[in-house]
Amino acid sequence: MFLKKINDIKLFGDKIAVERSLNLSISDVEGQIAQLGYSGAGLTKDFRVENAKIPPFIQVFYYLVFKNLEIPSEDLLFNTYVEWVGGVKNDIMRIGNLELNLEGVRNRMLRTYPSLIRDFHFYIMLNKSQLFESVEYSLFTDYSNGIDLTLSYNKQVYALAIAIETKRASEYLLVKEDRHDYGNVNKLVLSVPFDELSKVGQIYLLTELHVKSIINQIKNN
Repeated sequence: MFLKKINDIKLFGDKIAVERSLNLSISDVEGQIAQLGYSGAGLTKDFRVENAKIPPFIQVFYYLVFKNLEIPSEDLLFNTYVEWVGGVKNDIMRIGNLELNLEGVRNRMLRTYPSLIRDFHFYIMLNKSQLFESVEYSLFTDYSNGIDLTLSYNKQVYALAIAIETKRASEYLLVKEDRHDYGNVNKLVLSVPFDELSKVGQIYLLTELHVKSIINQIKNN
């Protein structure tokens, strides 16, 4: 009935929320992924950029998914990020009091890009599996509380952390462990060797075997 696939717009207290349909199948998402380019392999690191506290790329990624109902290309993601941050001149990005090399920021984004796609694809896979009572993702919960996805199974709620077994991912998981308190949740860690991932286009993805692995973890706990 409503335009732009908008289901509802809600005003509550000091907040406004827009709800859109996200009726994408696994084949829809994997079809999008197969068409994506990726230029992030083997890029150099600017350690000043790597250690800087900058706005998260993930916020722009999910904004674009919400806006266009499709996975953004690496160029669209970075160009939108630059537009949001503003203050770019002579290949220098100004973020607050920081002046950072634009290429270094792009390289940092490109190293994050495959994991953003992989997590979104896995959300769709879990949701479409019909094995769970609910599957939820929250940008705030992910970024602020370190929980990738929230699953409900047999009337129990579980917080899922996904760890691909690479040096970078392992280091990031340790940072999340140290930063957040998981004492009040049923925590699950899906630890996956990189060679178990399935390549679609240029992106490595989780598979239905990993969905079953989560179910097995729950049943064995």
